Amino acid sequence: MKQSEQVRLLESCLKHIEDKTTQHVDEEYFSPVYKYHDKEWFDKEIEAVFRSKPSYVAHTSELADENGFITYDLYGTPIIVSHVAPGEYKAFVNVCRHRGAQLEEKESGSKSRFMCPYHGWTYGCDGKLKGVPFAEGFPTLKKEDNNLRELPLWERDGFIFVSATGSKDFDFDKFWRPIADDISAMKTADMQVYHPVSKDWKANWKLVSGGGLESYHFKVTHKKTIAPYFFNNVSICERLSPHFRLVLPRQSIMDLIGTDKSEWRLRDHSHIVYNVFPNMSLLVQEDHIAMLIMKPKGPELVEISFKMLIPNDLIDTKDLAHWNRNHSITEATLAEDFALGEMIQRGIKSNANEYLRFGLFEGALGQLEDLINESVDDYEAVQKIRIPE
Repeated sequence: MKQSEQVRLLESCLKHIEDKTTQHVDEEYFSPVYKYHDKEWFDKEIEAVFRSKPSYVAHTSELADENGFITYDLYGTPIIVSHVAPGEYKAFVNVCRHRGAQLEEKESGSKSRFMCPYHGWTYGCDGKLKGVPFAEGFPTLKKEDNNLRELPLWERDGFIFVSATGSKDFDFDKFWRPIADDISAMKTADMQVYHPVSKDWKANWKLVSGGGLESYHFKVTHKKTIAPYFFNNVSICERLSPHFRLVLPRQSIMDLIGTDKSEWRLRDHSHIVYNVFPNMSLLVQEDHIAMLIMKPKGPELVEISFKMLIPNDLIDTKDLAHWNRNHSITEATLAEDFALGEMIQRGIKSNANEYLRFGLFEGALGQLEDLINESVDDYEAVQKIRIPE
């Protein structure tokens, strides 16, 4: 992030602290509760938001080995992401072209060949069909027409994104451009994943995503963990369409008053949250990044994967206890949010409310809802064009 941008954000935070104010939008937003439990609406979100758009699936450090691979359930489509050559990655549907068996069952590893466990058809890590036992039994088979089904994949700054149903012609540069400079400056490609953990939570995915877009809850929800280090309901949230950036100033920001602005560093005095639409959040801290990956499994069920990204040149310079301590603190803090999400989900099903109310300082929640609605509308419009009545 440019120094001028860091100064602007820090000055805005200091101004709110001095004036005892917080960032506001123009009006409240009312979100109908059916969108948090209705199966029909959930199915629309999955198709329009998650399957047709680029979703984060892996960091390149997880496929660092030669011929490294991971398998992943991409919202109902089983996939393999393979490290084909230095700096080159491909994604395939994890299904044999013969009789449809799942090709690879391991979650990760290193292989130059994938062999079907049913009849032994073999594919290269580049997805090409290499071998067919008793090939004479398939006189019409053309190997070049029966490679693994390839899916659109994009890699930026160490992050790998795949779309289950989208087009390779998707303008990923336009999608990434609003956050490209910020992410590139953090040198995320030169980091490695540390201590990934996953857990299912009984809550709609939007409840989880929304927790990272406002600071109104901090003083109450996180009073036993991180709240004392931050200000009450002070944050700067900006839409970097279709993504969001939230700046949460820490108490130490007051030390900047009267100092040389050319030396101000945003990460030293705040937490920065990047909500990368639709399924990844990056919590940028002073010397590392906490990653959250959302995988909706149902209207009221979401899998959350949490992993840390640590710079390659730092991971061995600090004691292991340092990284484990940070991991534990972040995991405990996130669990407070997710437990509240489960509580809200139960409240939604009670029929006490027809709408969820988002206040003026929760504006990003309404903007996220609008973004989802627009995605569903656009998707349905395209489907009508593709499928004539």
